[in-house]
Amino acid sequence: MNLQFFLKNPFVKIIGVGAIIYFGMFYNNDHPDSLRKRLSVDNVKKNLNEVQQKVGDISQTIEIAKQNNQQISIERNFSELKFEKVFIGVGNNFIKCGDEVNIVYKFYDDQNKILGMSDGSQIIAFQSNEDLILNLIAKNMDGLKMGAIIRTKFQGKYIDADEKIKKLLKIANYNLNLEVYVLSIKSNKNNCLKND
Repeated sequence: MNLQFFLKNPFVKIIGVGAIIYFGMFYNNDHPDSLRKRLSVDNVKKNLNEVQQKVGDISQTIEIAKQNNQQISIERNFSELKFEKVFIGVGNNFIKCGDEVNIVYKFYDDQNKILGMSDGSQIIAFQSNEDLILNLIAKNMDGLKMGAIIRTKFQGKYIDADEKIKKLLKIANYNLNLEVYVLSIKSNKNNCLKND
């Protein structure tokens, strides 16, 4: 009798399937990876709950992505940006109109990867400056002292952005952060132009 003929016998196939079911379902029931434990009602419910939770997480992520895409498509102006005061600084002297303020600033994305940083810049507080970013920072010095830190977030596209900002926005997937550090303040009321 050859082996192939023996394996083709339906009776042998039934016994083989029965042995597989027995060893899978009933043999070694206490083992946590046994087929019986895996197919238990509790395990199936647990796995279904995990799947439902993951589907909910995916749906929430998709909604956030849709909202971000909607935010990107809206064109804004820099005048709409609001700066958050992370630290107002130290000492008694607040920055006043016309003060010469030395700052350092950095651009970074949502993963805190630095995309650009200044070497140090001097601005005239509350006055127009030549550079677009310096002008934006100078207009937002209210209530700050030496050592202050402020930040803002650029979300979406900006009508009044220069090429540098547009490039940084694109790299940061239209979620660009700006953080500014006030290094020193030199008082100079002669620089203050009231109509600015």
